[in-house]
Amino acid sequence: SEVVEHLLTNIYRSFDYRQESAIYDQLAIGVTGDQLTEIYLGQRRALELENRGGARARVENVEVEAIETVNPDGEGAHVHARWNVSGSVNHFGHTHYRQNQYRALVSFGIEENSWKILNIEILDTRRLY
Repeated sequence: SEVVEHLLTNIYRSFDYRQESAIYDQLAIGVTGDQLTEIYLGQRRALELENRGGARARVENVEVEAIETVNPDGEGAHVHARWNVSGSVNHFGHTHYRQNQYRALVSFGIEENSWKILNIEILDTRRLY
């Protein structure tokens, strides 16, 4: 649970950066391979929308609610995880506070002597408020 929460928090913290190189470097700390590319490109699209007057999201908290299954795999694991993300969305001069819950299959392993996410498959997303 601690490893997954740390890795997910790193992903969301990368959203705090504005420069592409800083975003990529922050993501690369805890994500690798195709998943790194996919998250980075999604982040880039979000920044482009924001620069055209779209909403600006700010993540304040990431909390793993449950690790429902763990399937060890060599030096890593595949887990069925559920986590909540709390934060705010700013647009058109006002702020909405949100909390979303995600349920996903997360694969992670050791690369370059640290834990990294290899793949995330989102199974369900719900807005809690």
